[in-house]
Amino acid sequence: MSQESMNGLLQFIKDIRQCKNKEQEYSRVAKELAKIRNKFENKGISGYQRKKYVWKMLYIYILGYEIDFGHFQAANLINSSKFSEKYTGYIATGILVNENNSEIYKTIAQSIKQDIQSMNEINQSLAISMIGSLAPKELTEQLDQEIIRIVLGERNCQPQVRKKAILCLLRMYRKYNERYDPTKWVSQTIKMFEGRYFSLGFLSASASFLLGVAQLSSPELFSDVVPKIVKILSKLVLNKECSNDYLYYQTPNPWLQVKLLKILQLYPIPTDENVKKVLLEVLRTLINIDVTKSVNRNNVNHGILFEATSLLIHYGDGIPKKRMDEVIKRLGVFISFREPNFKYLGLETMCKLVHNNEDLIEKHLSTILKSLKSNDISIKRRALELLYLMCNQNTSKRIVEELLGYAEEKADLVIKEELVLKIAILAEKFADNLTWYIDCVIKLISSSGDFVTDDIWFRIIQMIVGFGKESNPELQRYAALKLFTSINIPHAHENLVCIAAFVISEYSPLLVDSGKDPQKIFDVLNRHYSLCSEKGRQMLLNAYAKLAARYSDLRGIVQSIFEVSSEHFDPDLQQRGVEYNALLNEPQQVQQIIFSKQPPFSLDIQGDNPLIKRIYKLKMGSKQEMKDPTVALENQRRAQESVEFLTKSAVGVQALSNTPQAKIPLSNHIENLKNNVLYEINQNSVVVSGSNIISPPPNMNSLSNINQIKNLLSSSIGQVYESNELTVQFKSDYQQHMGKIAMQFESKIGRMENVSFVIANSDQNGLDFNISPIKYDEHPQIMMQVMSTDPRQQMPIGLLAYDVNGQNKRIEIPLPIFTNKFIQRVDMPQDAFDKFWIEYSSGSNSTSHKLDAYIPNPAQINVSINDILKRAGGLLNNVLGLKVMAIPDMNNINVLYGVGQFTYKDVEKNAVKNLPVMIQMEGSEVYKEHLRLSLRGAGHGFPIANLYQIIVSFMGVD
Repeated sequence: MSQESMNGLLQFIKDIRQCKNKEQEYSRVAKELAKIRNKFENKGISGYQRKKYVWKMLYIYILGYEIDFGHFQAANLINSSKFSEKYTGYIATGILVNENNSEIYKTIAQSIKQDIQSMNEINQSLAISMIGSLAPKELTEQLDQEIIRIVLGERNCQPQVRKKAILCLLRMYRKYNERYDPTKWVSQTIKMFEGRYFSLGFLSASASFLLGVAQLSSPELFSDVVPKIVKILSKLVLNKECSNDYLYYQTPNPWLQVKLLKILQLYPIPTDENVKKVLLEVLRTLINIDVTKSVNRNNVNHGILFEATSLLIHYGDGIPKKRMDEVIKRLGVFISFREPNFKYLGLETMCKLVHNNEDLIEKHLSTILKSLKSNDISIKRRALELLYLMCNQNTSKRIVEELLGYAEEKADLVIKEELVLKIAILAEKFADNLTWYIDCVIKLISSSGDFVTDDIWFRIIQMIVGFGKESNPELQRYAALKLFTSINIPHAHENLVCIAAFVISEYSPLLVDSGKDPQKIFDVLNRHYSLCSEKGRQMLLNAYAKLAARYSDLRGIVQSIFEVSSEHFDPDLQQRGVEYNALLNEPQQVQQIIFSKQPPFSLDIQGDNPLIKRIYKLKMGSKQEMKDPTVALENQRRAQESVEFLTKSAVGVQALSNTPQAKIPLSNHIENLKNNVLYEINQNSVVVSGSNIISPPPNMNSLSNINQIKNLLSSSIGQVYESNELTVQFKSDYQQHMGKIAMQFESKIGRMENVSFVIANSDQNGLDFNISPIKYDEHPQIMMQVMSTDPRQQMPIGLLAYDVNGQNKRIEIPLPIFTNKFIQRVDMPQDAFDKFWIEYSSGSNSTSHKLDAYIPNPAQINVSINDILKRAGGLLNNVLGLKVMAIPDMNNINVLYGVGQFTYKDVEKNAVKNLPVMIQMEGSEVYKEHLRLSLRGAGHGFPIANLYQIIVSFMGVD
């Protein structure tokens, strides 16, 4: 455009820049928009004038103002035969028009298609670039085949046009991957990496395309590309074959190198010795890149280095140990640099390497500890994470002592909670001497008590009380004496007082045996009463009651405290005061029973460490962070790293992951599969290697009301609870991810009063409840709305409390609200089912979950497999809510196929989501003792694991 044609725009920009405040700018913009709106109402406006005003609209949009008109006028410029107008139309449409405005896209689709089919590479590039910027659904549906023809080389186009088409197709595939079959692209995609295409710009686009498609489909489809990628890397890294256009500070196309290294991380190390040899030489060269005086060159080289290190980590044992030693040595140099980016990346990469290289990384312990003192909070976080992951029996005492000192002196508040939690976990895990553990946690609470959550001090009490059949009197004596000394000061932290109140009152005889006077014990505790909150006072009242029950000399002063407490405004303190006072007036024999010594906790509690769950949630980040899928995925990886090495708490972790808790270890389950007779018959249908294989979860037959649960899982009305005193009626109705529940409570022994009903595990069952107030009629009734909000669903437990005949009753009622209630049938032809089944069964498919099991045949030996599968078909259809595929011959059924989708609402994104679930059940007349039950699901493992639980429960399988 000539300058004369831009005078209006230039003057408008000048006016905007001269505005002294936002109000003047807004006024000038409003005036200009009103002018443009009037001009657009003139149907005789020329293309030239329309172009001028569209540029003004673009400038206003860039300033941050909303443009809610003129979209048709902008888009219609694409239809112009003049290049300047067409160019303006494409730019404006890509920026101003919403991707959901299908009406506009319909009017310009034909013109865009003509530009793509033309031989004018500039028009082709403009059209493809605009489609790729948003990939609107209307244009994708009408024009994607044109793009695919260019990508696959079916049309003769310039390389720069094909490059844009490749990136455009990648964008469309990422948004609408269900429309495409990547298997049709394999051969041409691999050819993109052959020598005759060795244009680095084209290769860079091809690498992006391959990486994106392989990650969303099956990487093994493109496995033949690995030798070609190694060859390209050797040319770039070893031979420096690169035109000057793609040299960045003497480094050949660093962005392409990074993409190629990322692609290689999708595949195992090459088996061809020649390819492997070249690849190892490439990696050796990348690892040993020299540091230069050029900051920019160092940045790109080290970016490549860290990606190469990630590839070495991926290959694991396939890489010579000498090479890994070189990597760790180099990382040790990085973490000693003053430059924060290198230090951060060095620590980050060490976190990935630490699992199998603790001894080598341990040599850099002093440097890592120094990183805690960095001014950069990100570096402090990574240093803390690395210290946590590398801690072992040899280094635990030094690391924990250093972290305690850091917490006491200079820890940043933003990482203090995580720091305190990790100290508590490490002190417990590596406490070969439990007196050391007691010393650590007392020091931790004394210095950082505000960050010690209830989970932490509850766990400390569990450790002191002990687990299993036997307790540890010596540890209890040491803990009581240590805590007695620690709180015998004017001011102690409330959390320390809470722990001391429990331990000292519980093990006061051990203190008395050590020469402590009961009155002194009471005085040391009581000096903190007035300084504590209601929570601390509640613990102290408990302690006073136990002490008074043991030592009669204390009864008078303790009862006077209870009398004062009985008039306190806090209902809990008031209740404790009244009840403890009454208990101390009971006979001594009754008091001894009530205030008896706390028995050791069960071994199950020892394994289910709540601190591990807490650190997992902490590492997963805030709800705001979880909105970004990239950040969420990285947080999930780090969270899993944080708990993997604590094997004794693995069960607790599984409840928070995408994989459900298993009944038996996966390795044992796979061994059982292979040893089954049916495996020889249908082993091609069973997945025994790869990612996301699920071991069968525990059955649900242990539920107290399992018969009522099974009845209501398959129907909408019935009894959910029945006893000699109470019947609970249950009615439900479900639509997609929403359900309505009505419950009626029918007492058999009198009128129910003060009825309350809550959900016990509401924060972890994948459901959101809205419970209405109790309606009192002949029988109390309650209405609830329930919404499916997470695939990780557990059967909810309802807590019912009520008064009847002057007695308070409390009942736990498992509710029949489970995954099958949110399953929607899916109509699907058999060939589509087979295609998806193969895709979801791929061991390398990281997005699908696989559960295979051989379950006992529930029928008598004389019942045919055909009859058994007929009944199972009714189970899949009527109970699980699946669409059972049509069976050609009802008298010859060997395999059942069921398909559906689990529906839930992602509350954070305010979007309803559907996760596919597929089931096969197969029997053989040759071997009738077992049936093959195979389930596949996408996104999460919980839906198919929960459906498995329902199937085996209904079939009477243990």
